[in-house]
Amino acid sequence: MATYSTPGVYYERVDASAPAITPIRTDVAGFVGLASRGPLDTAVPVESWRQFEAHFGGFTGAGFLAYAVRGFFENGGKRCWVVRVASNDPAGGATPAALELASTLAGRSVWSIAASSSGVWGNDLTVSLQETRLGQTVGKLDSAHPERLIVAGTAGFVRGTLVRLSQPAKSPVLRVIAAIDATQGFADQSPDAKKFLIWIPEQAALRLPYDSSPLNFDPDLPIVVESVGRAEENSCGPLPRAFADSRTSAIRPNFSWAAQDPD
Repeated sequence: MATYSTPGVYYERVDASAPAITPIRTDVAGFVGLASRGPLDTAVPVESWRQFEAHFGGFTGAGFLAYAVRGFFENGGKRCWVVRVASNDPAGGATPAALELASTLAGRSVWSIAASSSGVWGNDLTVSLQETRLGQTVGKLDSAHPERLIVAGTAGFVRGTLVRLSQPAKSPVLRVIAAIDATQGFADQSPDAKKFLIWIPEQAALRLPYDSSPLNFDPDLPIVVESVGRAEENSCGPLPRAFADSRTSAIRPNFSWAAQDPD
């Protein structure tokens, strides 16, 4: 709209025609086919061949999806949507390669590890778990308070740390730290300000679902306390077989897993 600064008669032309329709893109393609890996039955936007490889892998003799998408981009294509399909037959369809890791202490599976998508590509993956210790100290039972352990130091331990308690001639025990008292302790009972690792805090809000007290330890002997962690690495190599025709992530990470609570 023009701006008029002085009085007078002005002539203004107004376009009475309907506004033009904004053009929409007609160069976005869709592809459905077999790929070596990637999410199943899910449309994924792809804007380059390298992006396709990251999601679905490269060329495979089982299908022409990769060839079609490569040709699309080589001929000037800018954006497409890709859907990977595969058999969902429970007896022989595409499933992720997976394994179960058992605990030497608990005597049962504690880690479930699976490739991030279905297909035989997962058979070329390996996973390595190595125990790590961020904290280690020595302690002894507090006979008056079985819900806590008197320790020499608390460095490397935080709430939620999984620890292994061991003593000569005793089976190791796993516990999860619910609280740490590293300054004054229970000052009314311990004026020398001892340090404590606590399994069952007095405050109900701090308690964890697997809180428990260490049992069957000699109160007169030291207890070695070690934090227990896992460092995970994955690379190419054999993982247990996966049912899949080659139709089937580089959906990262390559592995997904679930850990179960310690006893």
